[in-house]
Amino acid sequence: DAVRALFDGSSLRSKTGFTASLLTVDANRHIRTSLLGIGELYAPDSRTLCIALWPQARAARAMAESGRAAFSFVFEEAFYQVQLLAAPLPPADGDDSGLVYM
Repeated sequence: DAVRALFDGSSLRSKTGFTASLLTVDANRHIRTSLLGIGELYAPDSRTLCIALWPQARAARAMAESGRAAFSFVFEEAFYQVQLLAAPLPPADGDDSGLVYM
């Protein structure tokens, strides 16, 4: 429950400083690492993680091509790594940020 609450979209100021690593593999089979902050992550339920990325980011392209990524972070002195199956998500109504969502 505490890990899920980390990504619930609430109290973002209190979660400042959190960083997670997103690992992807590009078309040339190079491993790419992107560092994400709490404002780029949202878990609407215990089995879904939404990630906001700039469309020109290598991670966005790699995830769109392969549909795969690994997500790692440390929380409360424990290491977590999750293998992700990724699919593009539509932006929310009125979102003009230019971000892509996975």
